[in-house]
Parts: sequence; C-alpha cells; structure tokens
Amino acid sequence: MYLEWSLLKNNYLLEVKEQYEDYPYPERDPEAEKYRLLSTQMDDLEKLNHYGFAGSQTFQQAQLLVAGCGTGDAVIFLAEQLRETKSTVTALDMSAASLAVAKQRAKIRWLENIIWIQSGSSLFHVGRSNPLCSLCPLWFIDL
Repeated sequence: MYLEWSLLKNNYLLEVKEQYEDYPYPERDPEAEKYRLLSTQMDDLEKLNHYGFAGSQTFQQAQLLVAGCGTGDAVIFLAEQLRETKSTVTALDMSAASLAVAKQRAKIRWLENIIWIQSGSSLFHVGRSNPLCSLCPLWFIDL
C-alpha cells in the first residue's frame, strides 16, 4: 500500500534532507533480505507486549508507526512479525532514497502490510488537518 500526502508542511533543513537522499541511512543491501532478517531489540513484539501492554495484546489488528524509518530495519522486522495478522506498519521518512531501499527490502520479503509515507512533517502537529490522524488509533510509535 503506497500513500503520499503532499498536504503536510515540511519542517526540516534542506541540507539534512539532501544528505539522506545522497546517503540513505542506515546503509543496507536489499538483496541481503534473501538470507537474513535484522532484528531490532525494541521492536520485538513479545517484549513490546510485555513492557507496553502488560502482556494483554495479540497484535491481530494493530496499527504501528515507525517515524523516521530510514532504510527500514524496524519496519521490516515489525512487518515480518505481523505477517499473519491484519495489522499494518506505517513507515514514515522524509527521504525518498531511504524509503526506496526499505520498499525494495519489503518487496523481496513479499511484505504487503506496510503503508509508506514520504514526508518531513512533524508527527506532533495537532489538529484534524494532519492526514496522519487517519491512522489513529496507533498502538505503538517507534521514533
């Protein structure tokens, strides 16, 4: 699923965006997805359930947001764990180059439970005019 919201106001330095366009971060080879899954410690659903939800969640229809997802380590790990559920992971990043790497990694893994958003908008802009509000309620936000 691919979404682009051009309504969001950007709030970053142009130099920072250019750096991430020139050097997607962290550097990843999408082909490596064929033989390994990078696990991100804080995105392990068992730990997240234990510490964040006192063991009460099954994550069968959860919505998770990874803000500043870069080349996708957390997004891929979360989406892989949620593969057999109705849950979605939303990947948000200002860098088209970083998102392109993340999308390629997801494609290699046949992950279809990811919503991709390229935007430099603040997540914390309050108000109904923020299109990210349509993702609510979010169960977990990874910054």
